[in-house]
Amino acid sequence: MFSFENEIAVTILGSALQQMTLGGYQYNRKPQGVSDLQLLHRRRLYWHGFCLDSDLSTRLGKPPVVNEGQIIDVPDEHPIDGVGVITFNGESFNYLKERVALAKLQYKTYSLLFSDKRAQQPTVELHASIDELDEGLRRWRENVPEILPPKGSLNRSDYSRLICLTVLHYTYLQLTIAVHSVVFVGNCPDETEDRIMSSVALCVSAARASISLLNHHDNPHPFTVFLINHVAWSVDILFMNILHNKSSPRVYEDLALLEKILKFYEKHDANRGSTPAYQITKALYRIASRASRIAQSNTQTHVDRHIVPGAGFQPDTTVSLPGPSHSSDLSDPPQDHMGLPPAMDNMAWAGNGMDHMTSLDPGWMMPMGFQAEYWQDPWANVFQDPDLSDLSLQPEDLSTL
Repeated sequence: MFSFENEIAVTILGSALQQMTLGGYQYNRKPQGVSDLQLLHRRRLYWHGFCLDSDLSTRLGKPPVVNEGQIIDVPDEHPIDGVGVITFNGESFNYLKERVALAKLQYKTYSLLFSDKRAQQPTVELHASIDELDEGLRRWRENVPEILPPKGSLNRSDYSRLICLTVLHYTYLQLTIAVHSVVFVGNCPDETEDRIMSSVALCVSAARASISLLNHHDNPHPFTVFLINHVAWSVDILFMNILHNKSSPRVYEDLALLEKILKFYEKHDANRGSTPAYQITKALYRIASRASRIAQSNTQTHVDRHIVPGAGFQPDTTVSLPGPSHSSDLSDPPQDHMGLPPAMDNMAWAGNGMDHMTSLDPGWMMPMGFQAEYWQDPWANVFQDPDLSDLSLQPEDLSTL
């Protein structure tokens, strides 16, 4: 979806990388007349290009421009000019070094899971590849600080460091989804249910943690809109998780996360009306809201009919969800509705089940939920519902698609 935007970027990036490759920017060899700092600058240009190349390859599922013979080493932990070394909450790390290391994992993910040779790979080898990537991500994750609430207010320099750390975290989370999505998208018909559910749980947890990164960027800085557009591409995972568990009261936590994305768009992005990610998130949120309300209502009615009078207990109270709004923007929800679980607010990675996770980027639209069991429900024909009449997916309504 929307891959045409990324394909233009691939064309431009491919040309730039080709020129740098011809110039030998990938090698740690100093040409005559080039100083140490000039050589380091050239290598940094190539490293940044390699990171962009790996990102786009992951999003589009296409081979990267940089081939296997050009895979480069990572930057030094302590460069001679000190550029890229960041200290956040008392912990220091080299941003570019960790970003290049993560890009190499992205490259490896494409090679092991999405390249042509993957088609001939038996399930046992696929599992071994996933485990290998998980281990690489675990080791990488140990070098990156947690995102914890700052001890005081952040100045401009501190916030720049927070932005760098946030980029590493959401790229890591998106890559987790990319790795584990191959288990349940239908490419391996002989997968066991336990393996599928384990991967689904990891992907859902990664999507939740990715959206929770917004908690640290509720401000008018341009990076906020950039971050919203990245985390918004995780909504399809939460959407399908809501539909699959629509009878459980816990789905309201995921609905609150979808609503959080919409709120951030409406607060910080004046051009959201022409943003496909906002339009799709809004449609999915309203569909999921209605599906959950109907399922919860039916569950409550069923429980009421089977309660023995005077039995001494009452059924669990089901939280009611407000109906979809017909306005262009959502009305403010009750504060308790928007509350996030403490584990998300505190970003406690080690206790969030995120220890063995990978990541995903804008192009990783998960093809789950198109199986009949997800859609053959009485609520499925939502576009004929009067409450959702303004969500007709016609070209004139969503012209940006």
